[in-house]
Amino acid sequence: MSMAFGRMPTTSMTRRIVAVTAAISALLIGLSGTPASAAGQIPDDPATWPQNIPDNASCAPDSLSRWVKFTAGGSGPGTFAANSGSPKWTATYTVTTNANNASYPQSLSVSNLKDDFGNPVRFRQLVTGVASTNPVWTFALGYQSGTLDVPFDKNFSQFALCAYPPDVTLNITKVIDWKGEPPLQPAPSFTVTVSCVAPPGPGGTNLATPPTLTLVGGASGTVTAPAGAICTATDVDPRFTTTPVTVTLLKPTGPNATQNATVTNTYKPLRSLTITKTVVYPASWAALPNDQTAFQFTVLCNGVAVAGSPFTLSNGGSTSVTVPIGQTCSVAEAAAPNFTTTSVPAATPAILMDVNKTAAFTNTRTTGSLLVTKTAIGENGTFEVNVDCGNGHTFASSITTTGGTGTASFGPIPVGVSCAVTEAKQAGWTQTVGPTSAVVIAAGSNPVGFTNVRDTGDILVTKTAIGGSDTFGFTIACGESSVTQSITTGGTGSTSVVGIPTGTSCTVTETAPPVGWSFTSVTGPGESTGASHTFTTATTGNTVAFVNTRDSGTARITKTIDGGSGTFAFSVTCGTVVTNVSVTIVAPATSGFVDVADLPTGSCVVEETAHPVGYNGADSQDVTIAKGATTNVDFRNDRQIDLAVVKGNTGAFVTGSGAAYTIDVTNNGPATETHAVVTDVVPTGLTFVSASGTGWTCTTALPTVTCVNDSVVASGGVYPTITLAVTITGAAGTPITNTAVVAGGGIDIDLTNNQSSVTRTPTAVVILQTTTTTTVVVLATVVQPKATVLAAEPVTPATLPKTGASSRVILALALGMLAFGLGAIEFTNARQIRRVKSAMRP
Repeated sequence: MSMAFGRMPTTSMTRRIVAVTAAISALLIGLSGTPASAAGQIPDDPATWPQNIPDNASCAPDSLSRWVKFTAGGSGPGTFAANSGSPKWTATYTVTTNANNASYPQSLSVSNLKDDFGNPVRFRQLVTGVASTNPVWTFALGYQSGTLDVPFDKNFSQFALCAYPPDVTLNITKVIDWKGEPPLQPAPSFTVTVSCVAPPGPGGTNLATPPTLTLVGGASGTVTAPAGAICTATDVDPRFTTTPVTVTLLKPTGPNATQNATVTNTYKPLRSLTITKTVVYPASWAALPNDQTAFQFTVLCNGVAVAGSPFTLSNGGSTSVTVPIGQTCSVAEAAAPNFTTTSVPAATPAILMDVNKTAAFTNTRTTGSLLVTKTAIGENGTFEVNVDCGNGHTFASSITTTGGTGTASFGPIPVGVSCAVTEAKQAGWTQTVGPTSAVVIAAGSNPVGFTNVRDTGDILVTKTAIGGSDTFGFTIACGESSVTQSITTGGTGSTSVVGIPTGTSCTVTETAPPVGWSFTSVTGPGESTGASHTFTTATTGNTVAFVNTRDSGTARITKTIDGGSGTFAFSVTCGTVVTNVSVTIVAPATSGFVDVADLPTGSCVVEETAHPVGYNGADSQDVTIAKGATTNVDFRNDRQIDLAVVKGNTGAFVTGSGAAYTIDVTNNGPATETHAVVTDVVPTGLTFVSASGTGWTCTTALPTVTCVNDSVVASGGVYPTITLAVTITGAAGTPITNTAVVAGGGIDIDLTNNQSSVTRTPTAVVILQTTTTTTVVVLATVVQPKATVLAAEPVTPATLPKTGASSRVILALALGMLAFGLGAIEFTNARQIRRVKSAMRP
């Protein structure tokens, strides 16, 4: 039969369609419990439409579904019969006018698909034949299709349904095996899960309706699923052992196809609860003297204490209780000081005794740790820390600081243990902070701090400069660091570097000394190599002493004078070094010297700074001092004196008689005279008799008489008088000049008074007598100019006789001779004089 859906049905036809549609809707509601959709549905995406209407091919993700092709059997509503080649199934269809959508005036719905025995069949897709296109509509797996709209100007005569095999009813019965135990009250119910999937088995889409059943023992329930599905029924109840069932639904061979299955549960009647105790201590630790060793447990099941509760267990112990299956038990352990309790299962207050169970209790000794913090001030270091917690429990660790700090952790250590924390003495470090008593371990981290300060020493470099002043350089190298410093000194100076860690190897090296200086020595701790000294620093005693000696020579200052004695002062200036010395000359020496040693090499100036009064000064002299040599510097000073001489002669100057000259020498200065020489050349008319004077030494090389006096006579002083005795041999009346010349050891600054002369004319002899003395007087005569005064000598009256003929004759003779110019009689001694006096007596 063909149907033309292109023209509108008549009014009577319309009424029949509406009636049929209502009947089909009522049928669908009865089959599925869900009304079909009243609204038309738009076919699926045209891209998925097949070109031909399929028949008898697989059409779903599983292997059970097939396409079943139908041909319309008249104007609807009506019944379709499957085409040849498809299963001989039937379905009900309805054609309606869609008044809600003018674009799709026609619609189609299908329901009540059954196999050839009348068993219901579920389907999930519908394909219609509309002209050259075959729209596909996919919907939920069920017993009806809902409504499919088709284009207004199209019609169709065939369609295909994607259908599963006919449904089979699976009847499942719950069976409980109580194992002779009384059934639980109230009776337990079981949720049976049913999974029906296409071969080859589990993992596919569950086709069972419904998928679960709630059953009590002895009860049954049903599910439906397509024939050929593999169905498994099981449940889970910890009180029972479940035997699941699996069946394959067979293809119906008649109406109302049914199969049976049984799910059996076997009761597990009693369960045991085992309680174990484990005590855990940190590695190497055991129970401490005051630690608890027995632990108490209380066991309640369904709120009632079990027989034997409470129980006491020690480390490694266990106990078991047996309780009916399904009870809820709790295990509680009494508090144990210094222990942390854990249990497995962790929720020990609610243990469901569905199976045998164990409650494992572990008591872990509560511990703490020691956190040792090391602070190093000055530099980083490595320190040994020791922890002694008694009973052989000792720990040791090295802490190496970085950036001044480091840490070490010791533990775990049981709380309450007393531990002594000490630090080994570290060479070169001083501990300033540390624990003063043992640490009692508490839970968590117990901090302990040590602070060590690096021992340091100061390096003192001293410089002793012998013989001058200058600046000396040094390099002080300690480890990888070095500094350069200098010392300026004219005696002993110093420089220092502070804060050098002890134990550091340091080398102090003197750089090349300044010109004119020589390295002498270096002393200090350690060893020296030339001008370099290496040592290891300590907290004290890091003194390195360098000695440098100024290169030196000697200046010999020689002083020469022309006489006299005195001290001459000199200064020797070499740079900033001034040396004062003096030379003392004691007559008769005329020169002396002094050696000025240890003068710095180089240019020096020697200056006479003082000399005795009366000496001229000497100019300063430049001198170059050579290392290790003696350099001569000569100075000469002359005394400045003014010696004056005065020559005298008094009394009678009678020819033939004796006469005496006096020579007086005065030092008018300004210098002191130490050497005076008087020279007298005895003239003709005089005969030398003698020359003498205190302090004078007189010698003759006639006619020259020389008298020398080496006495010291200061400025303004007078020498003792020199007496020169002579005999007058010149003729009376002839003048005789006698000259004395004086000279000294210095430079005479006034030569006009260095000589003195006396001129006398000899005379005849005349005797004058008074009452007390008799004087022989030599009278001069103008007749004989050669006559000179020879002598005049007072005598006592008692020595000459007042009368005597011989004396008168002698006197007369003398006078006669004088009168005639024949000379005079020389009275050379006292006897002659007495004789003259006697002759002159009346």
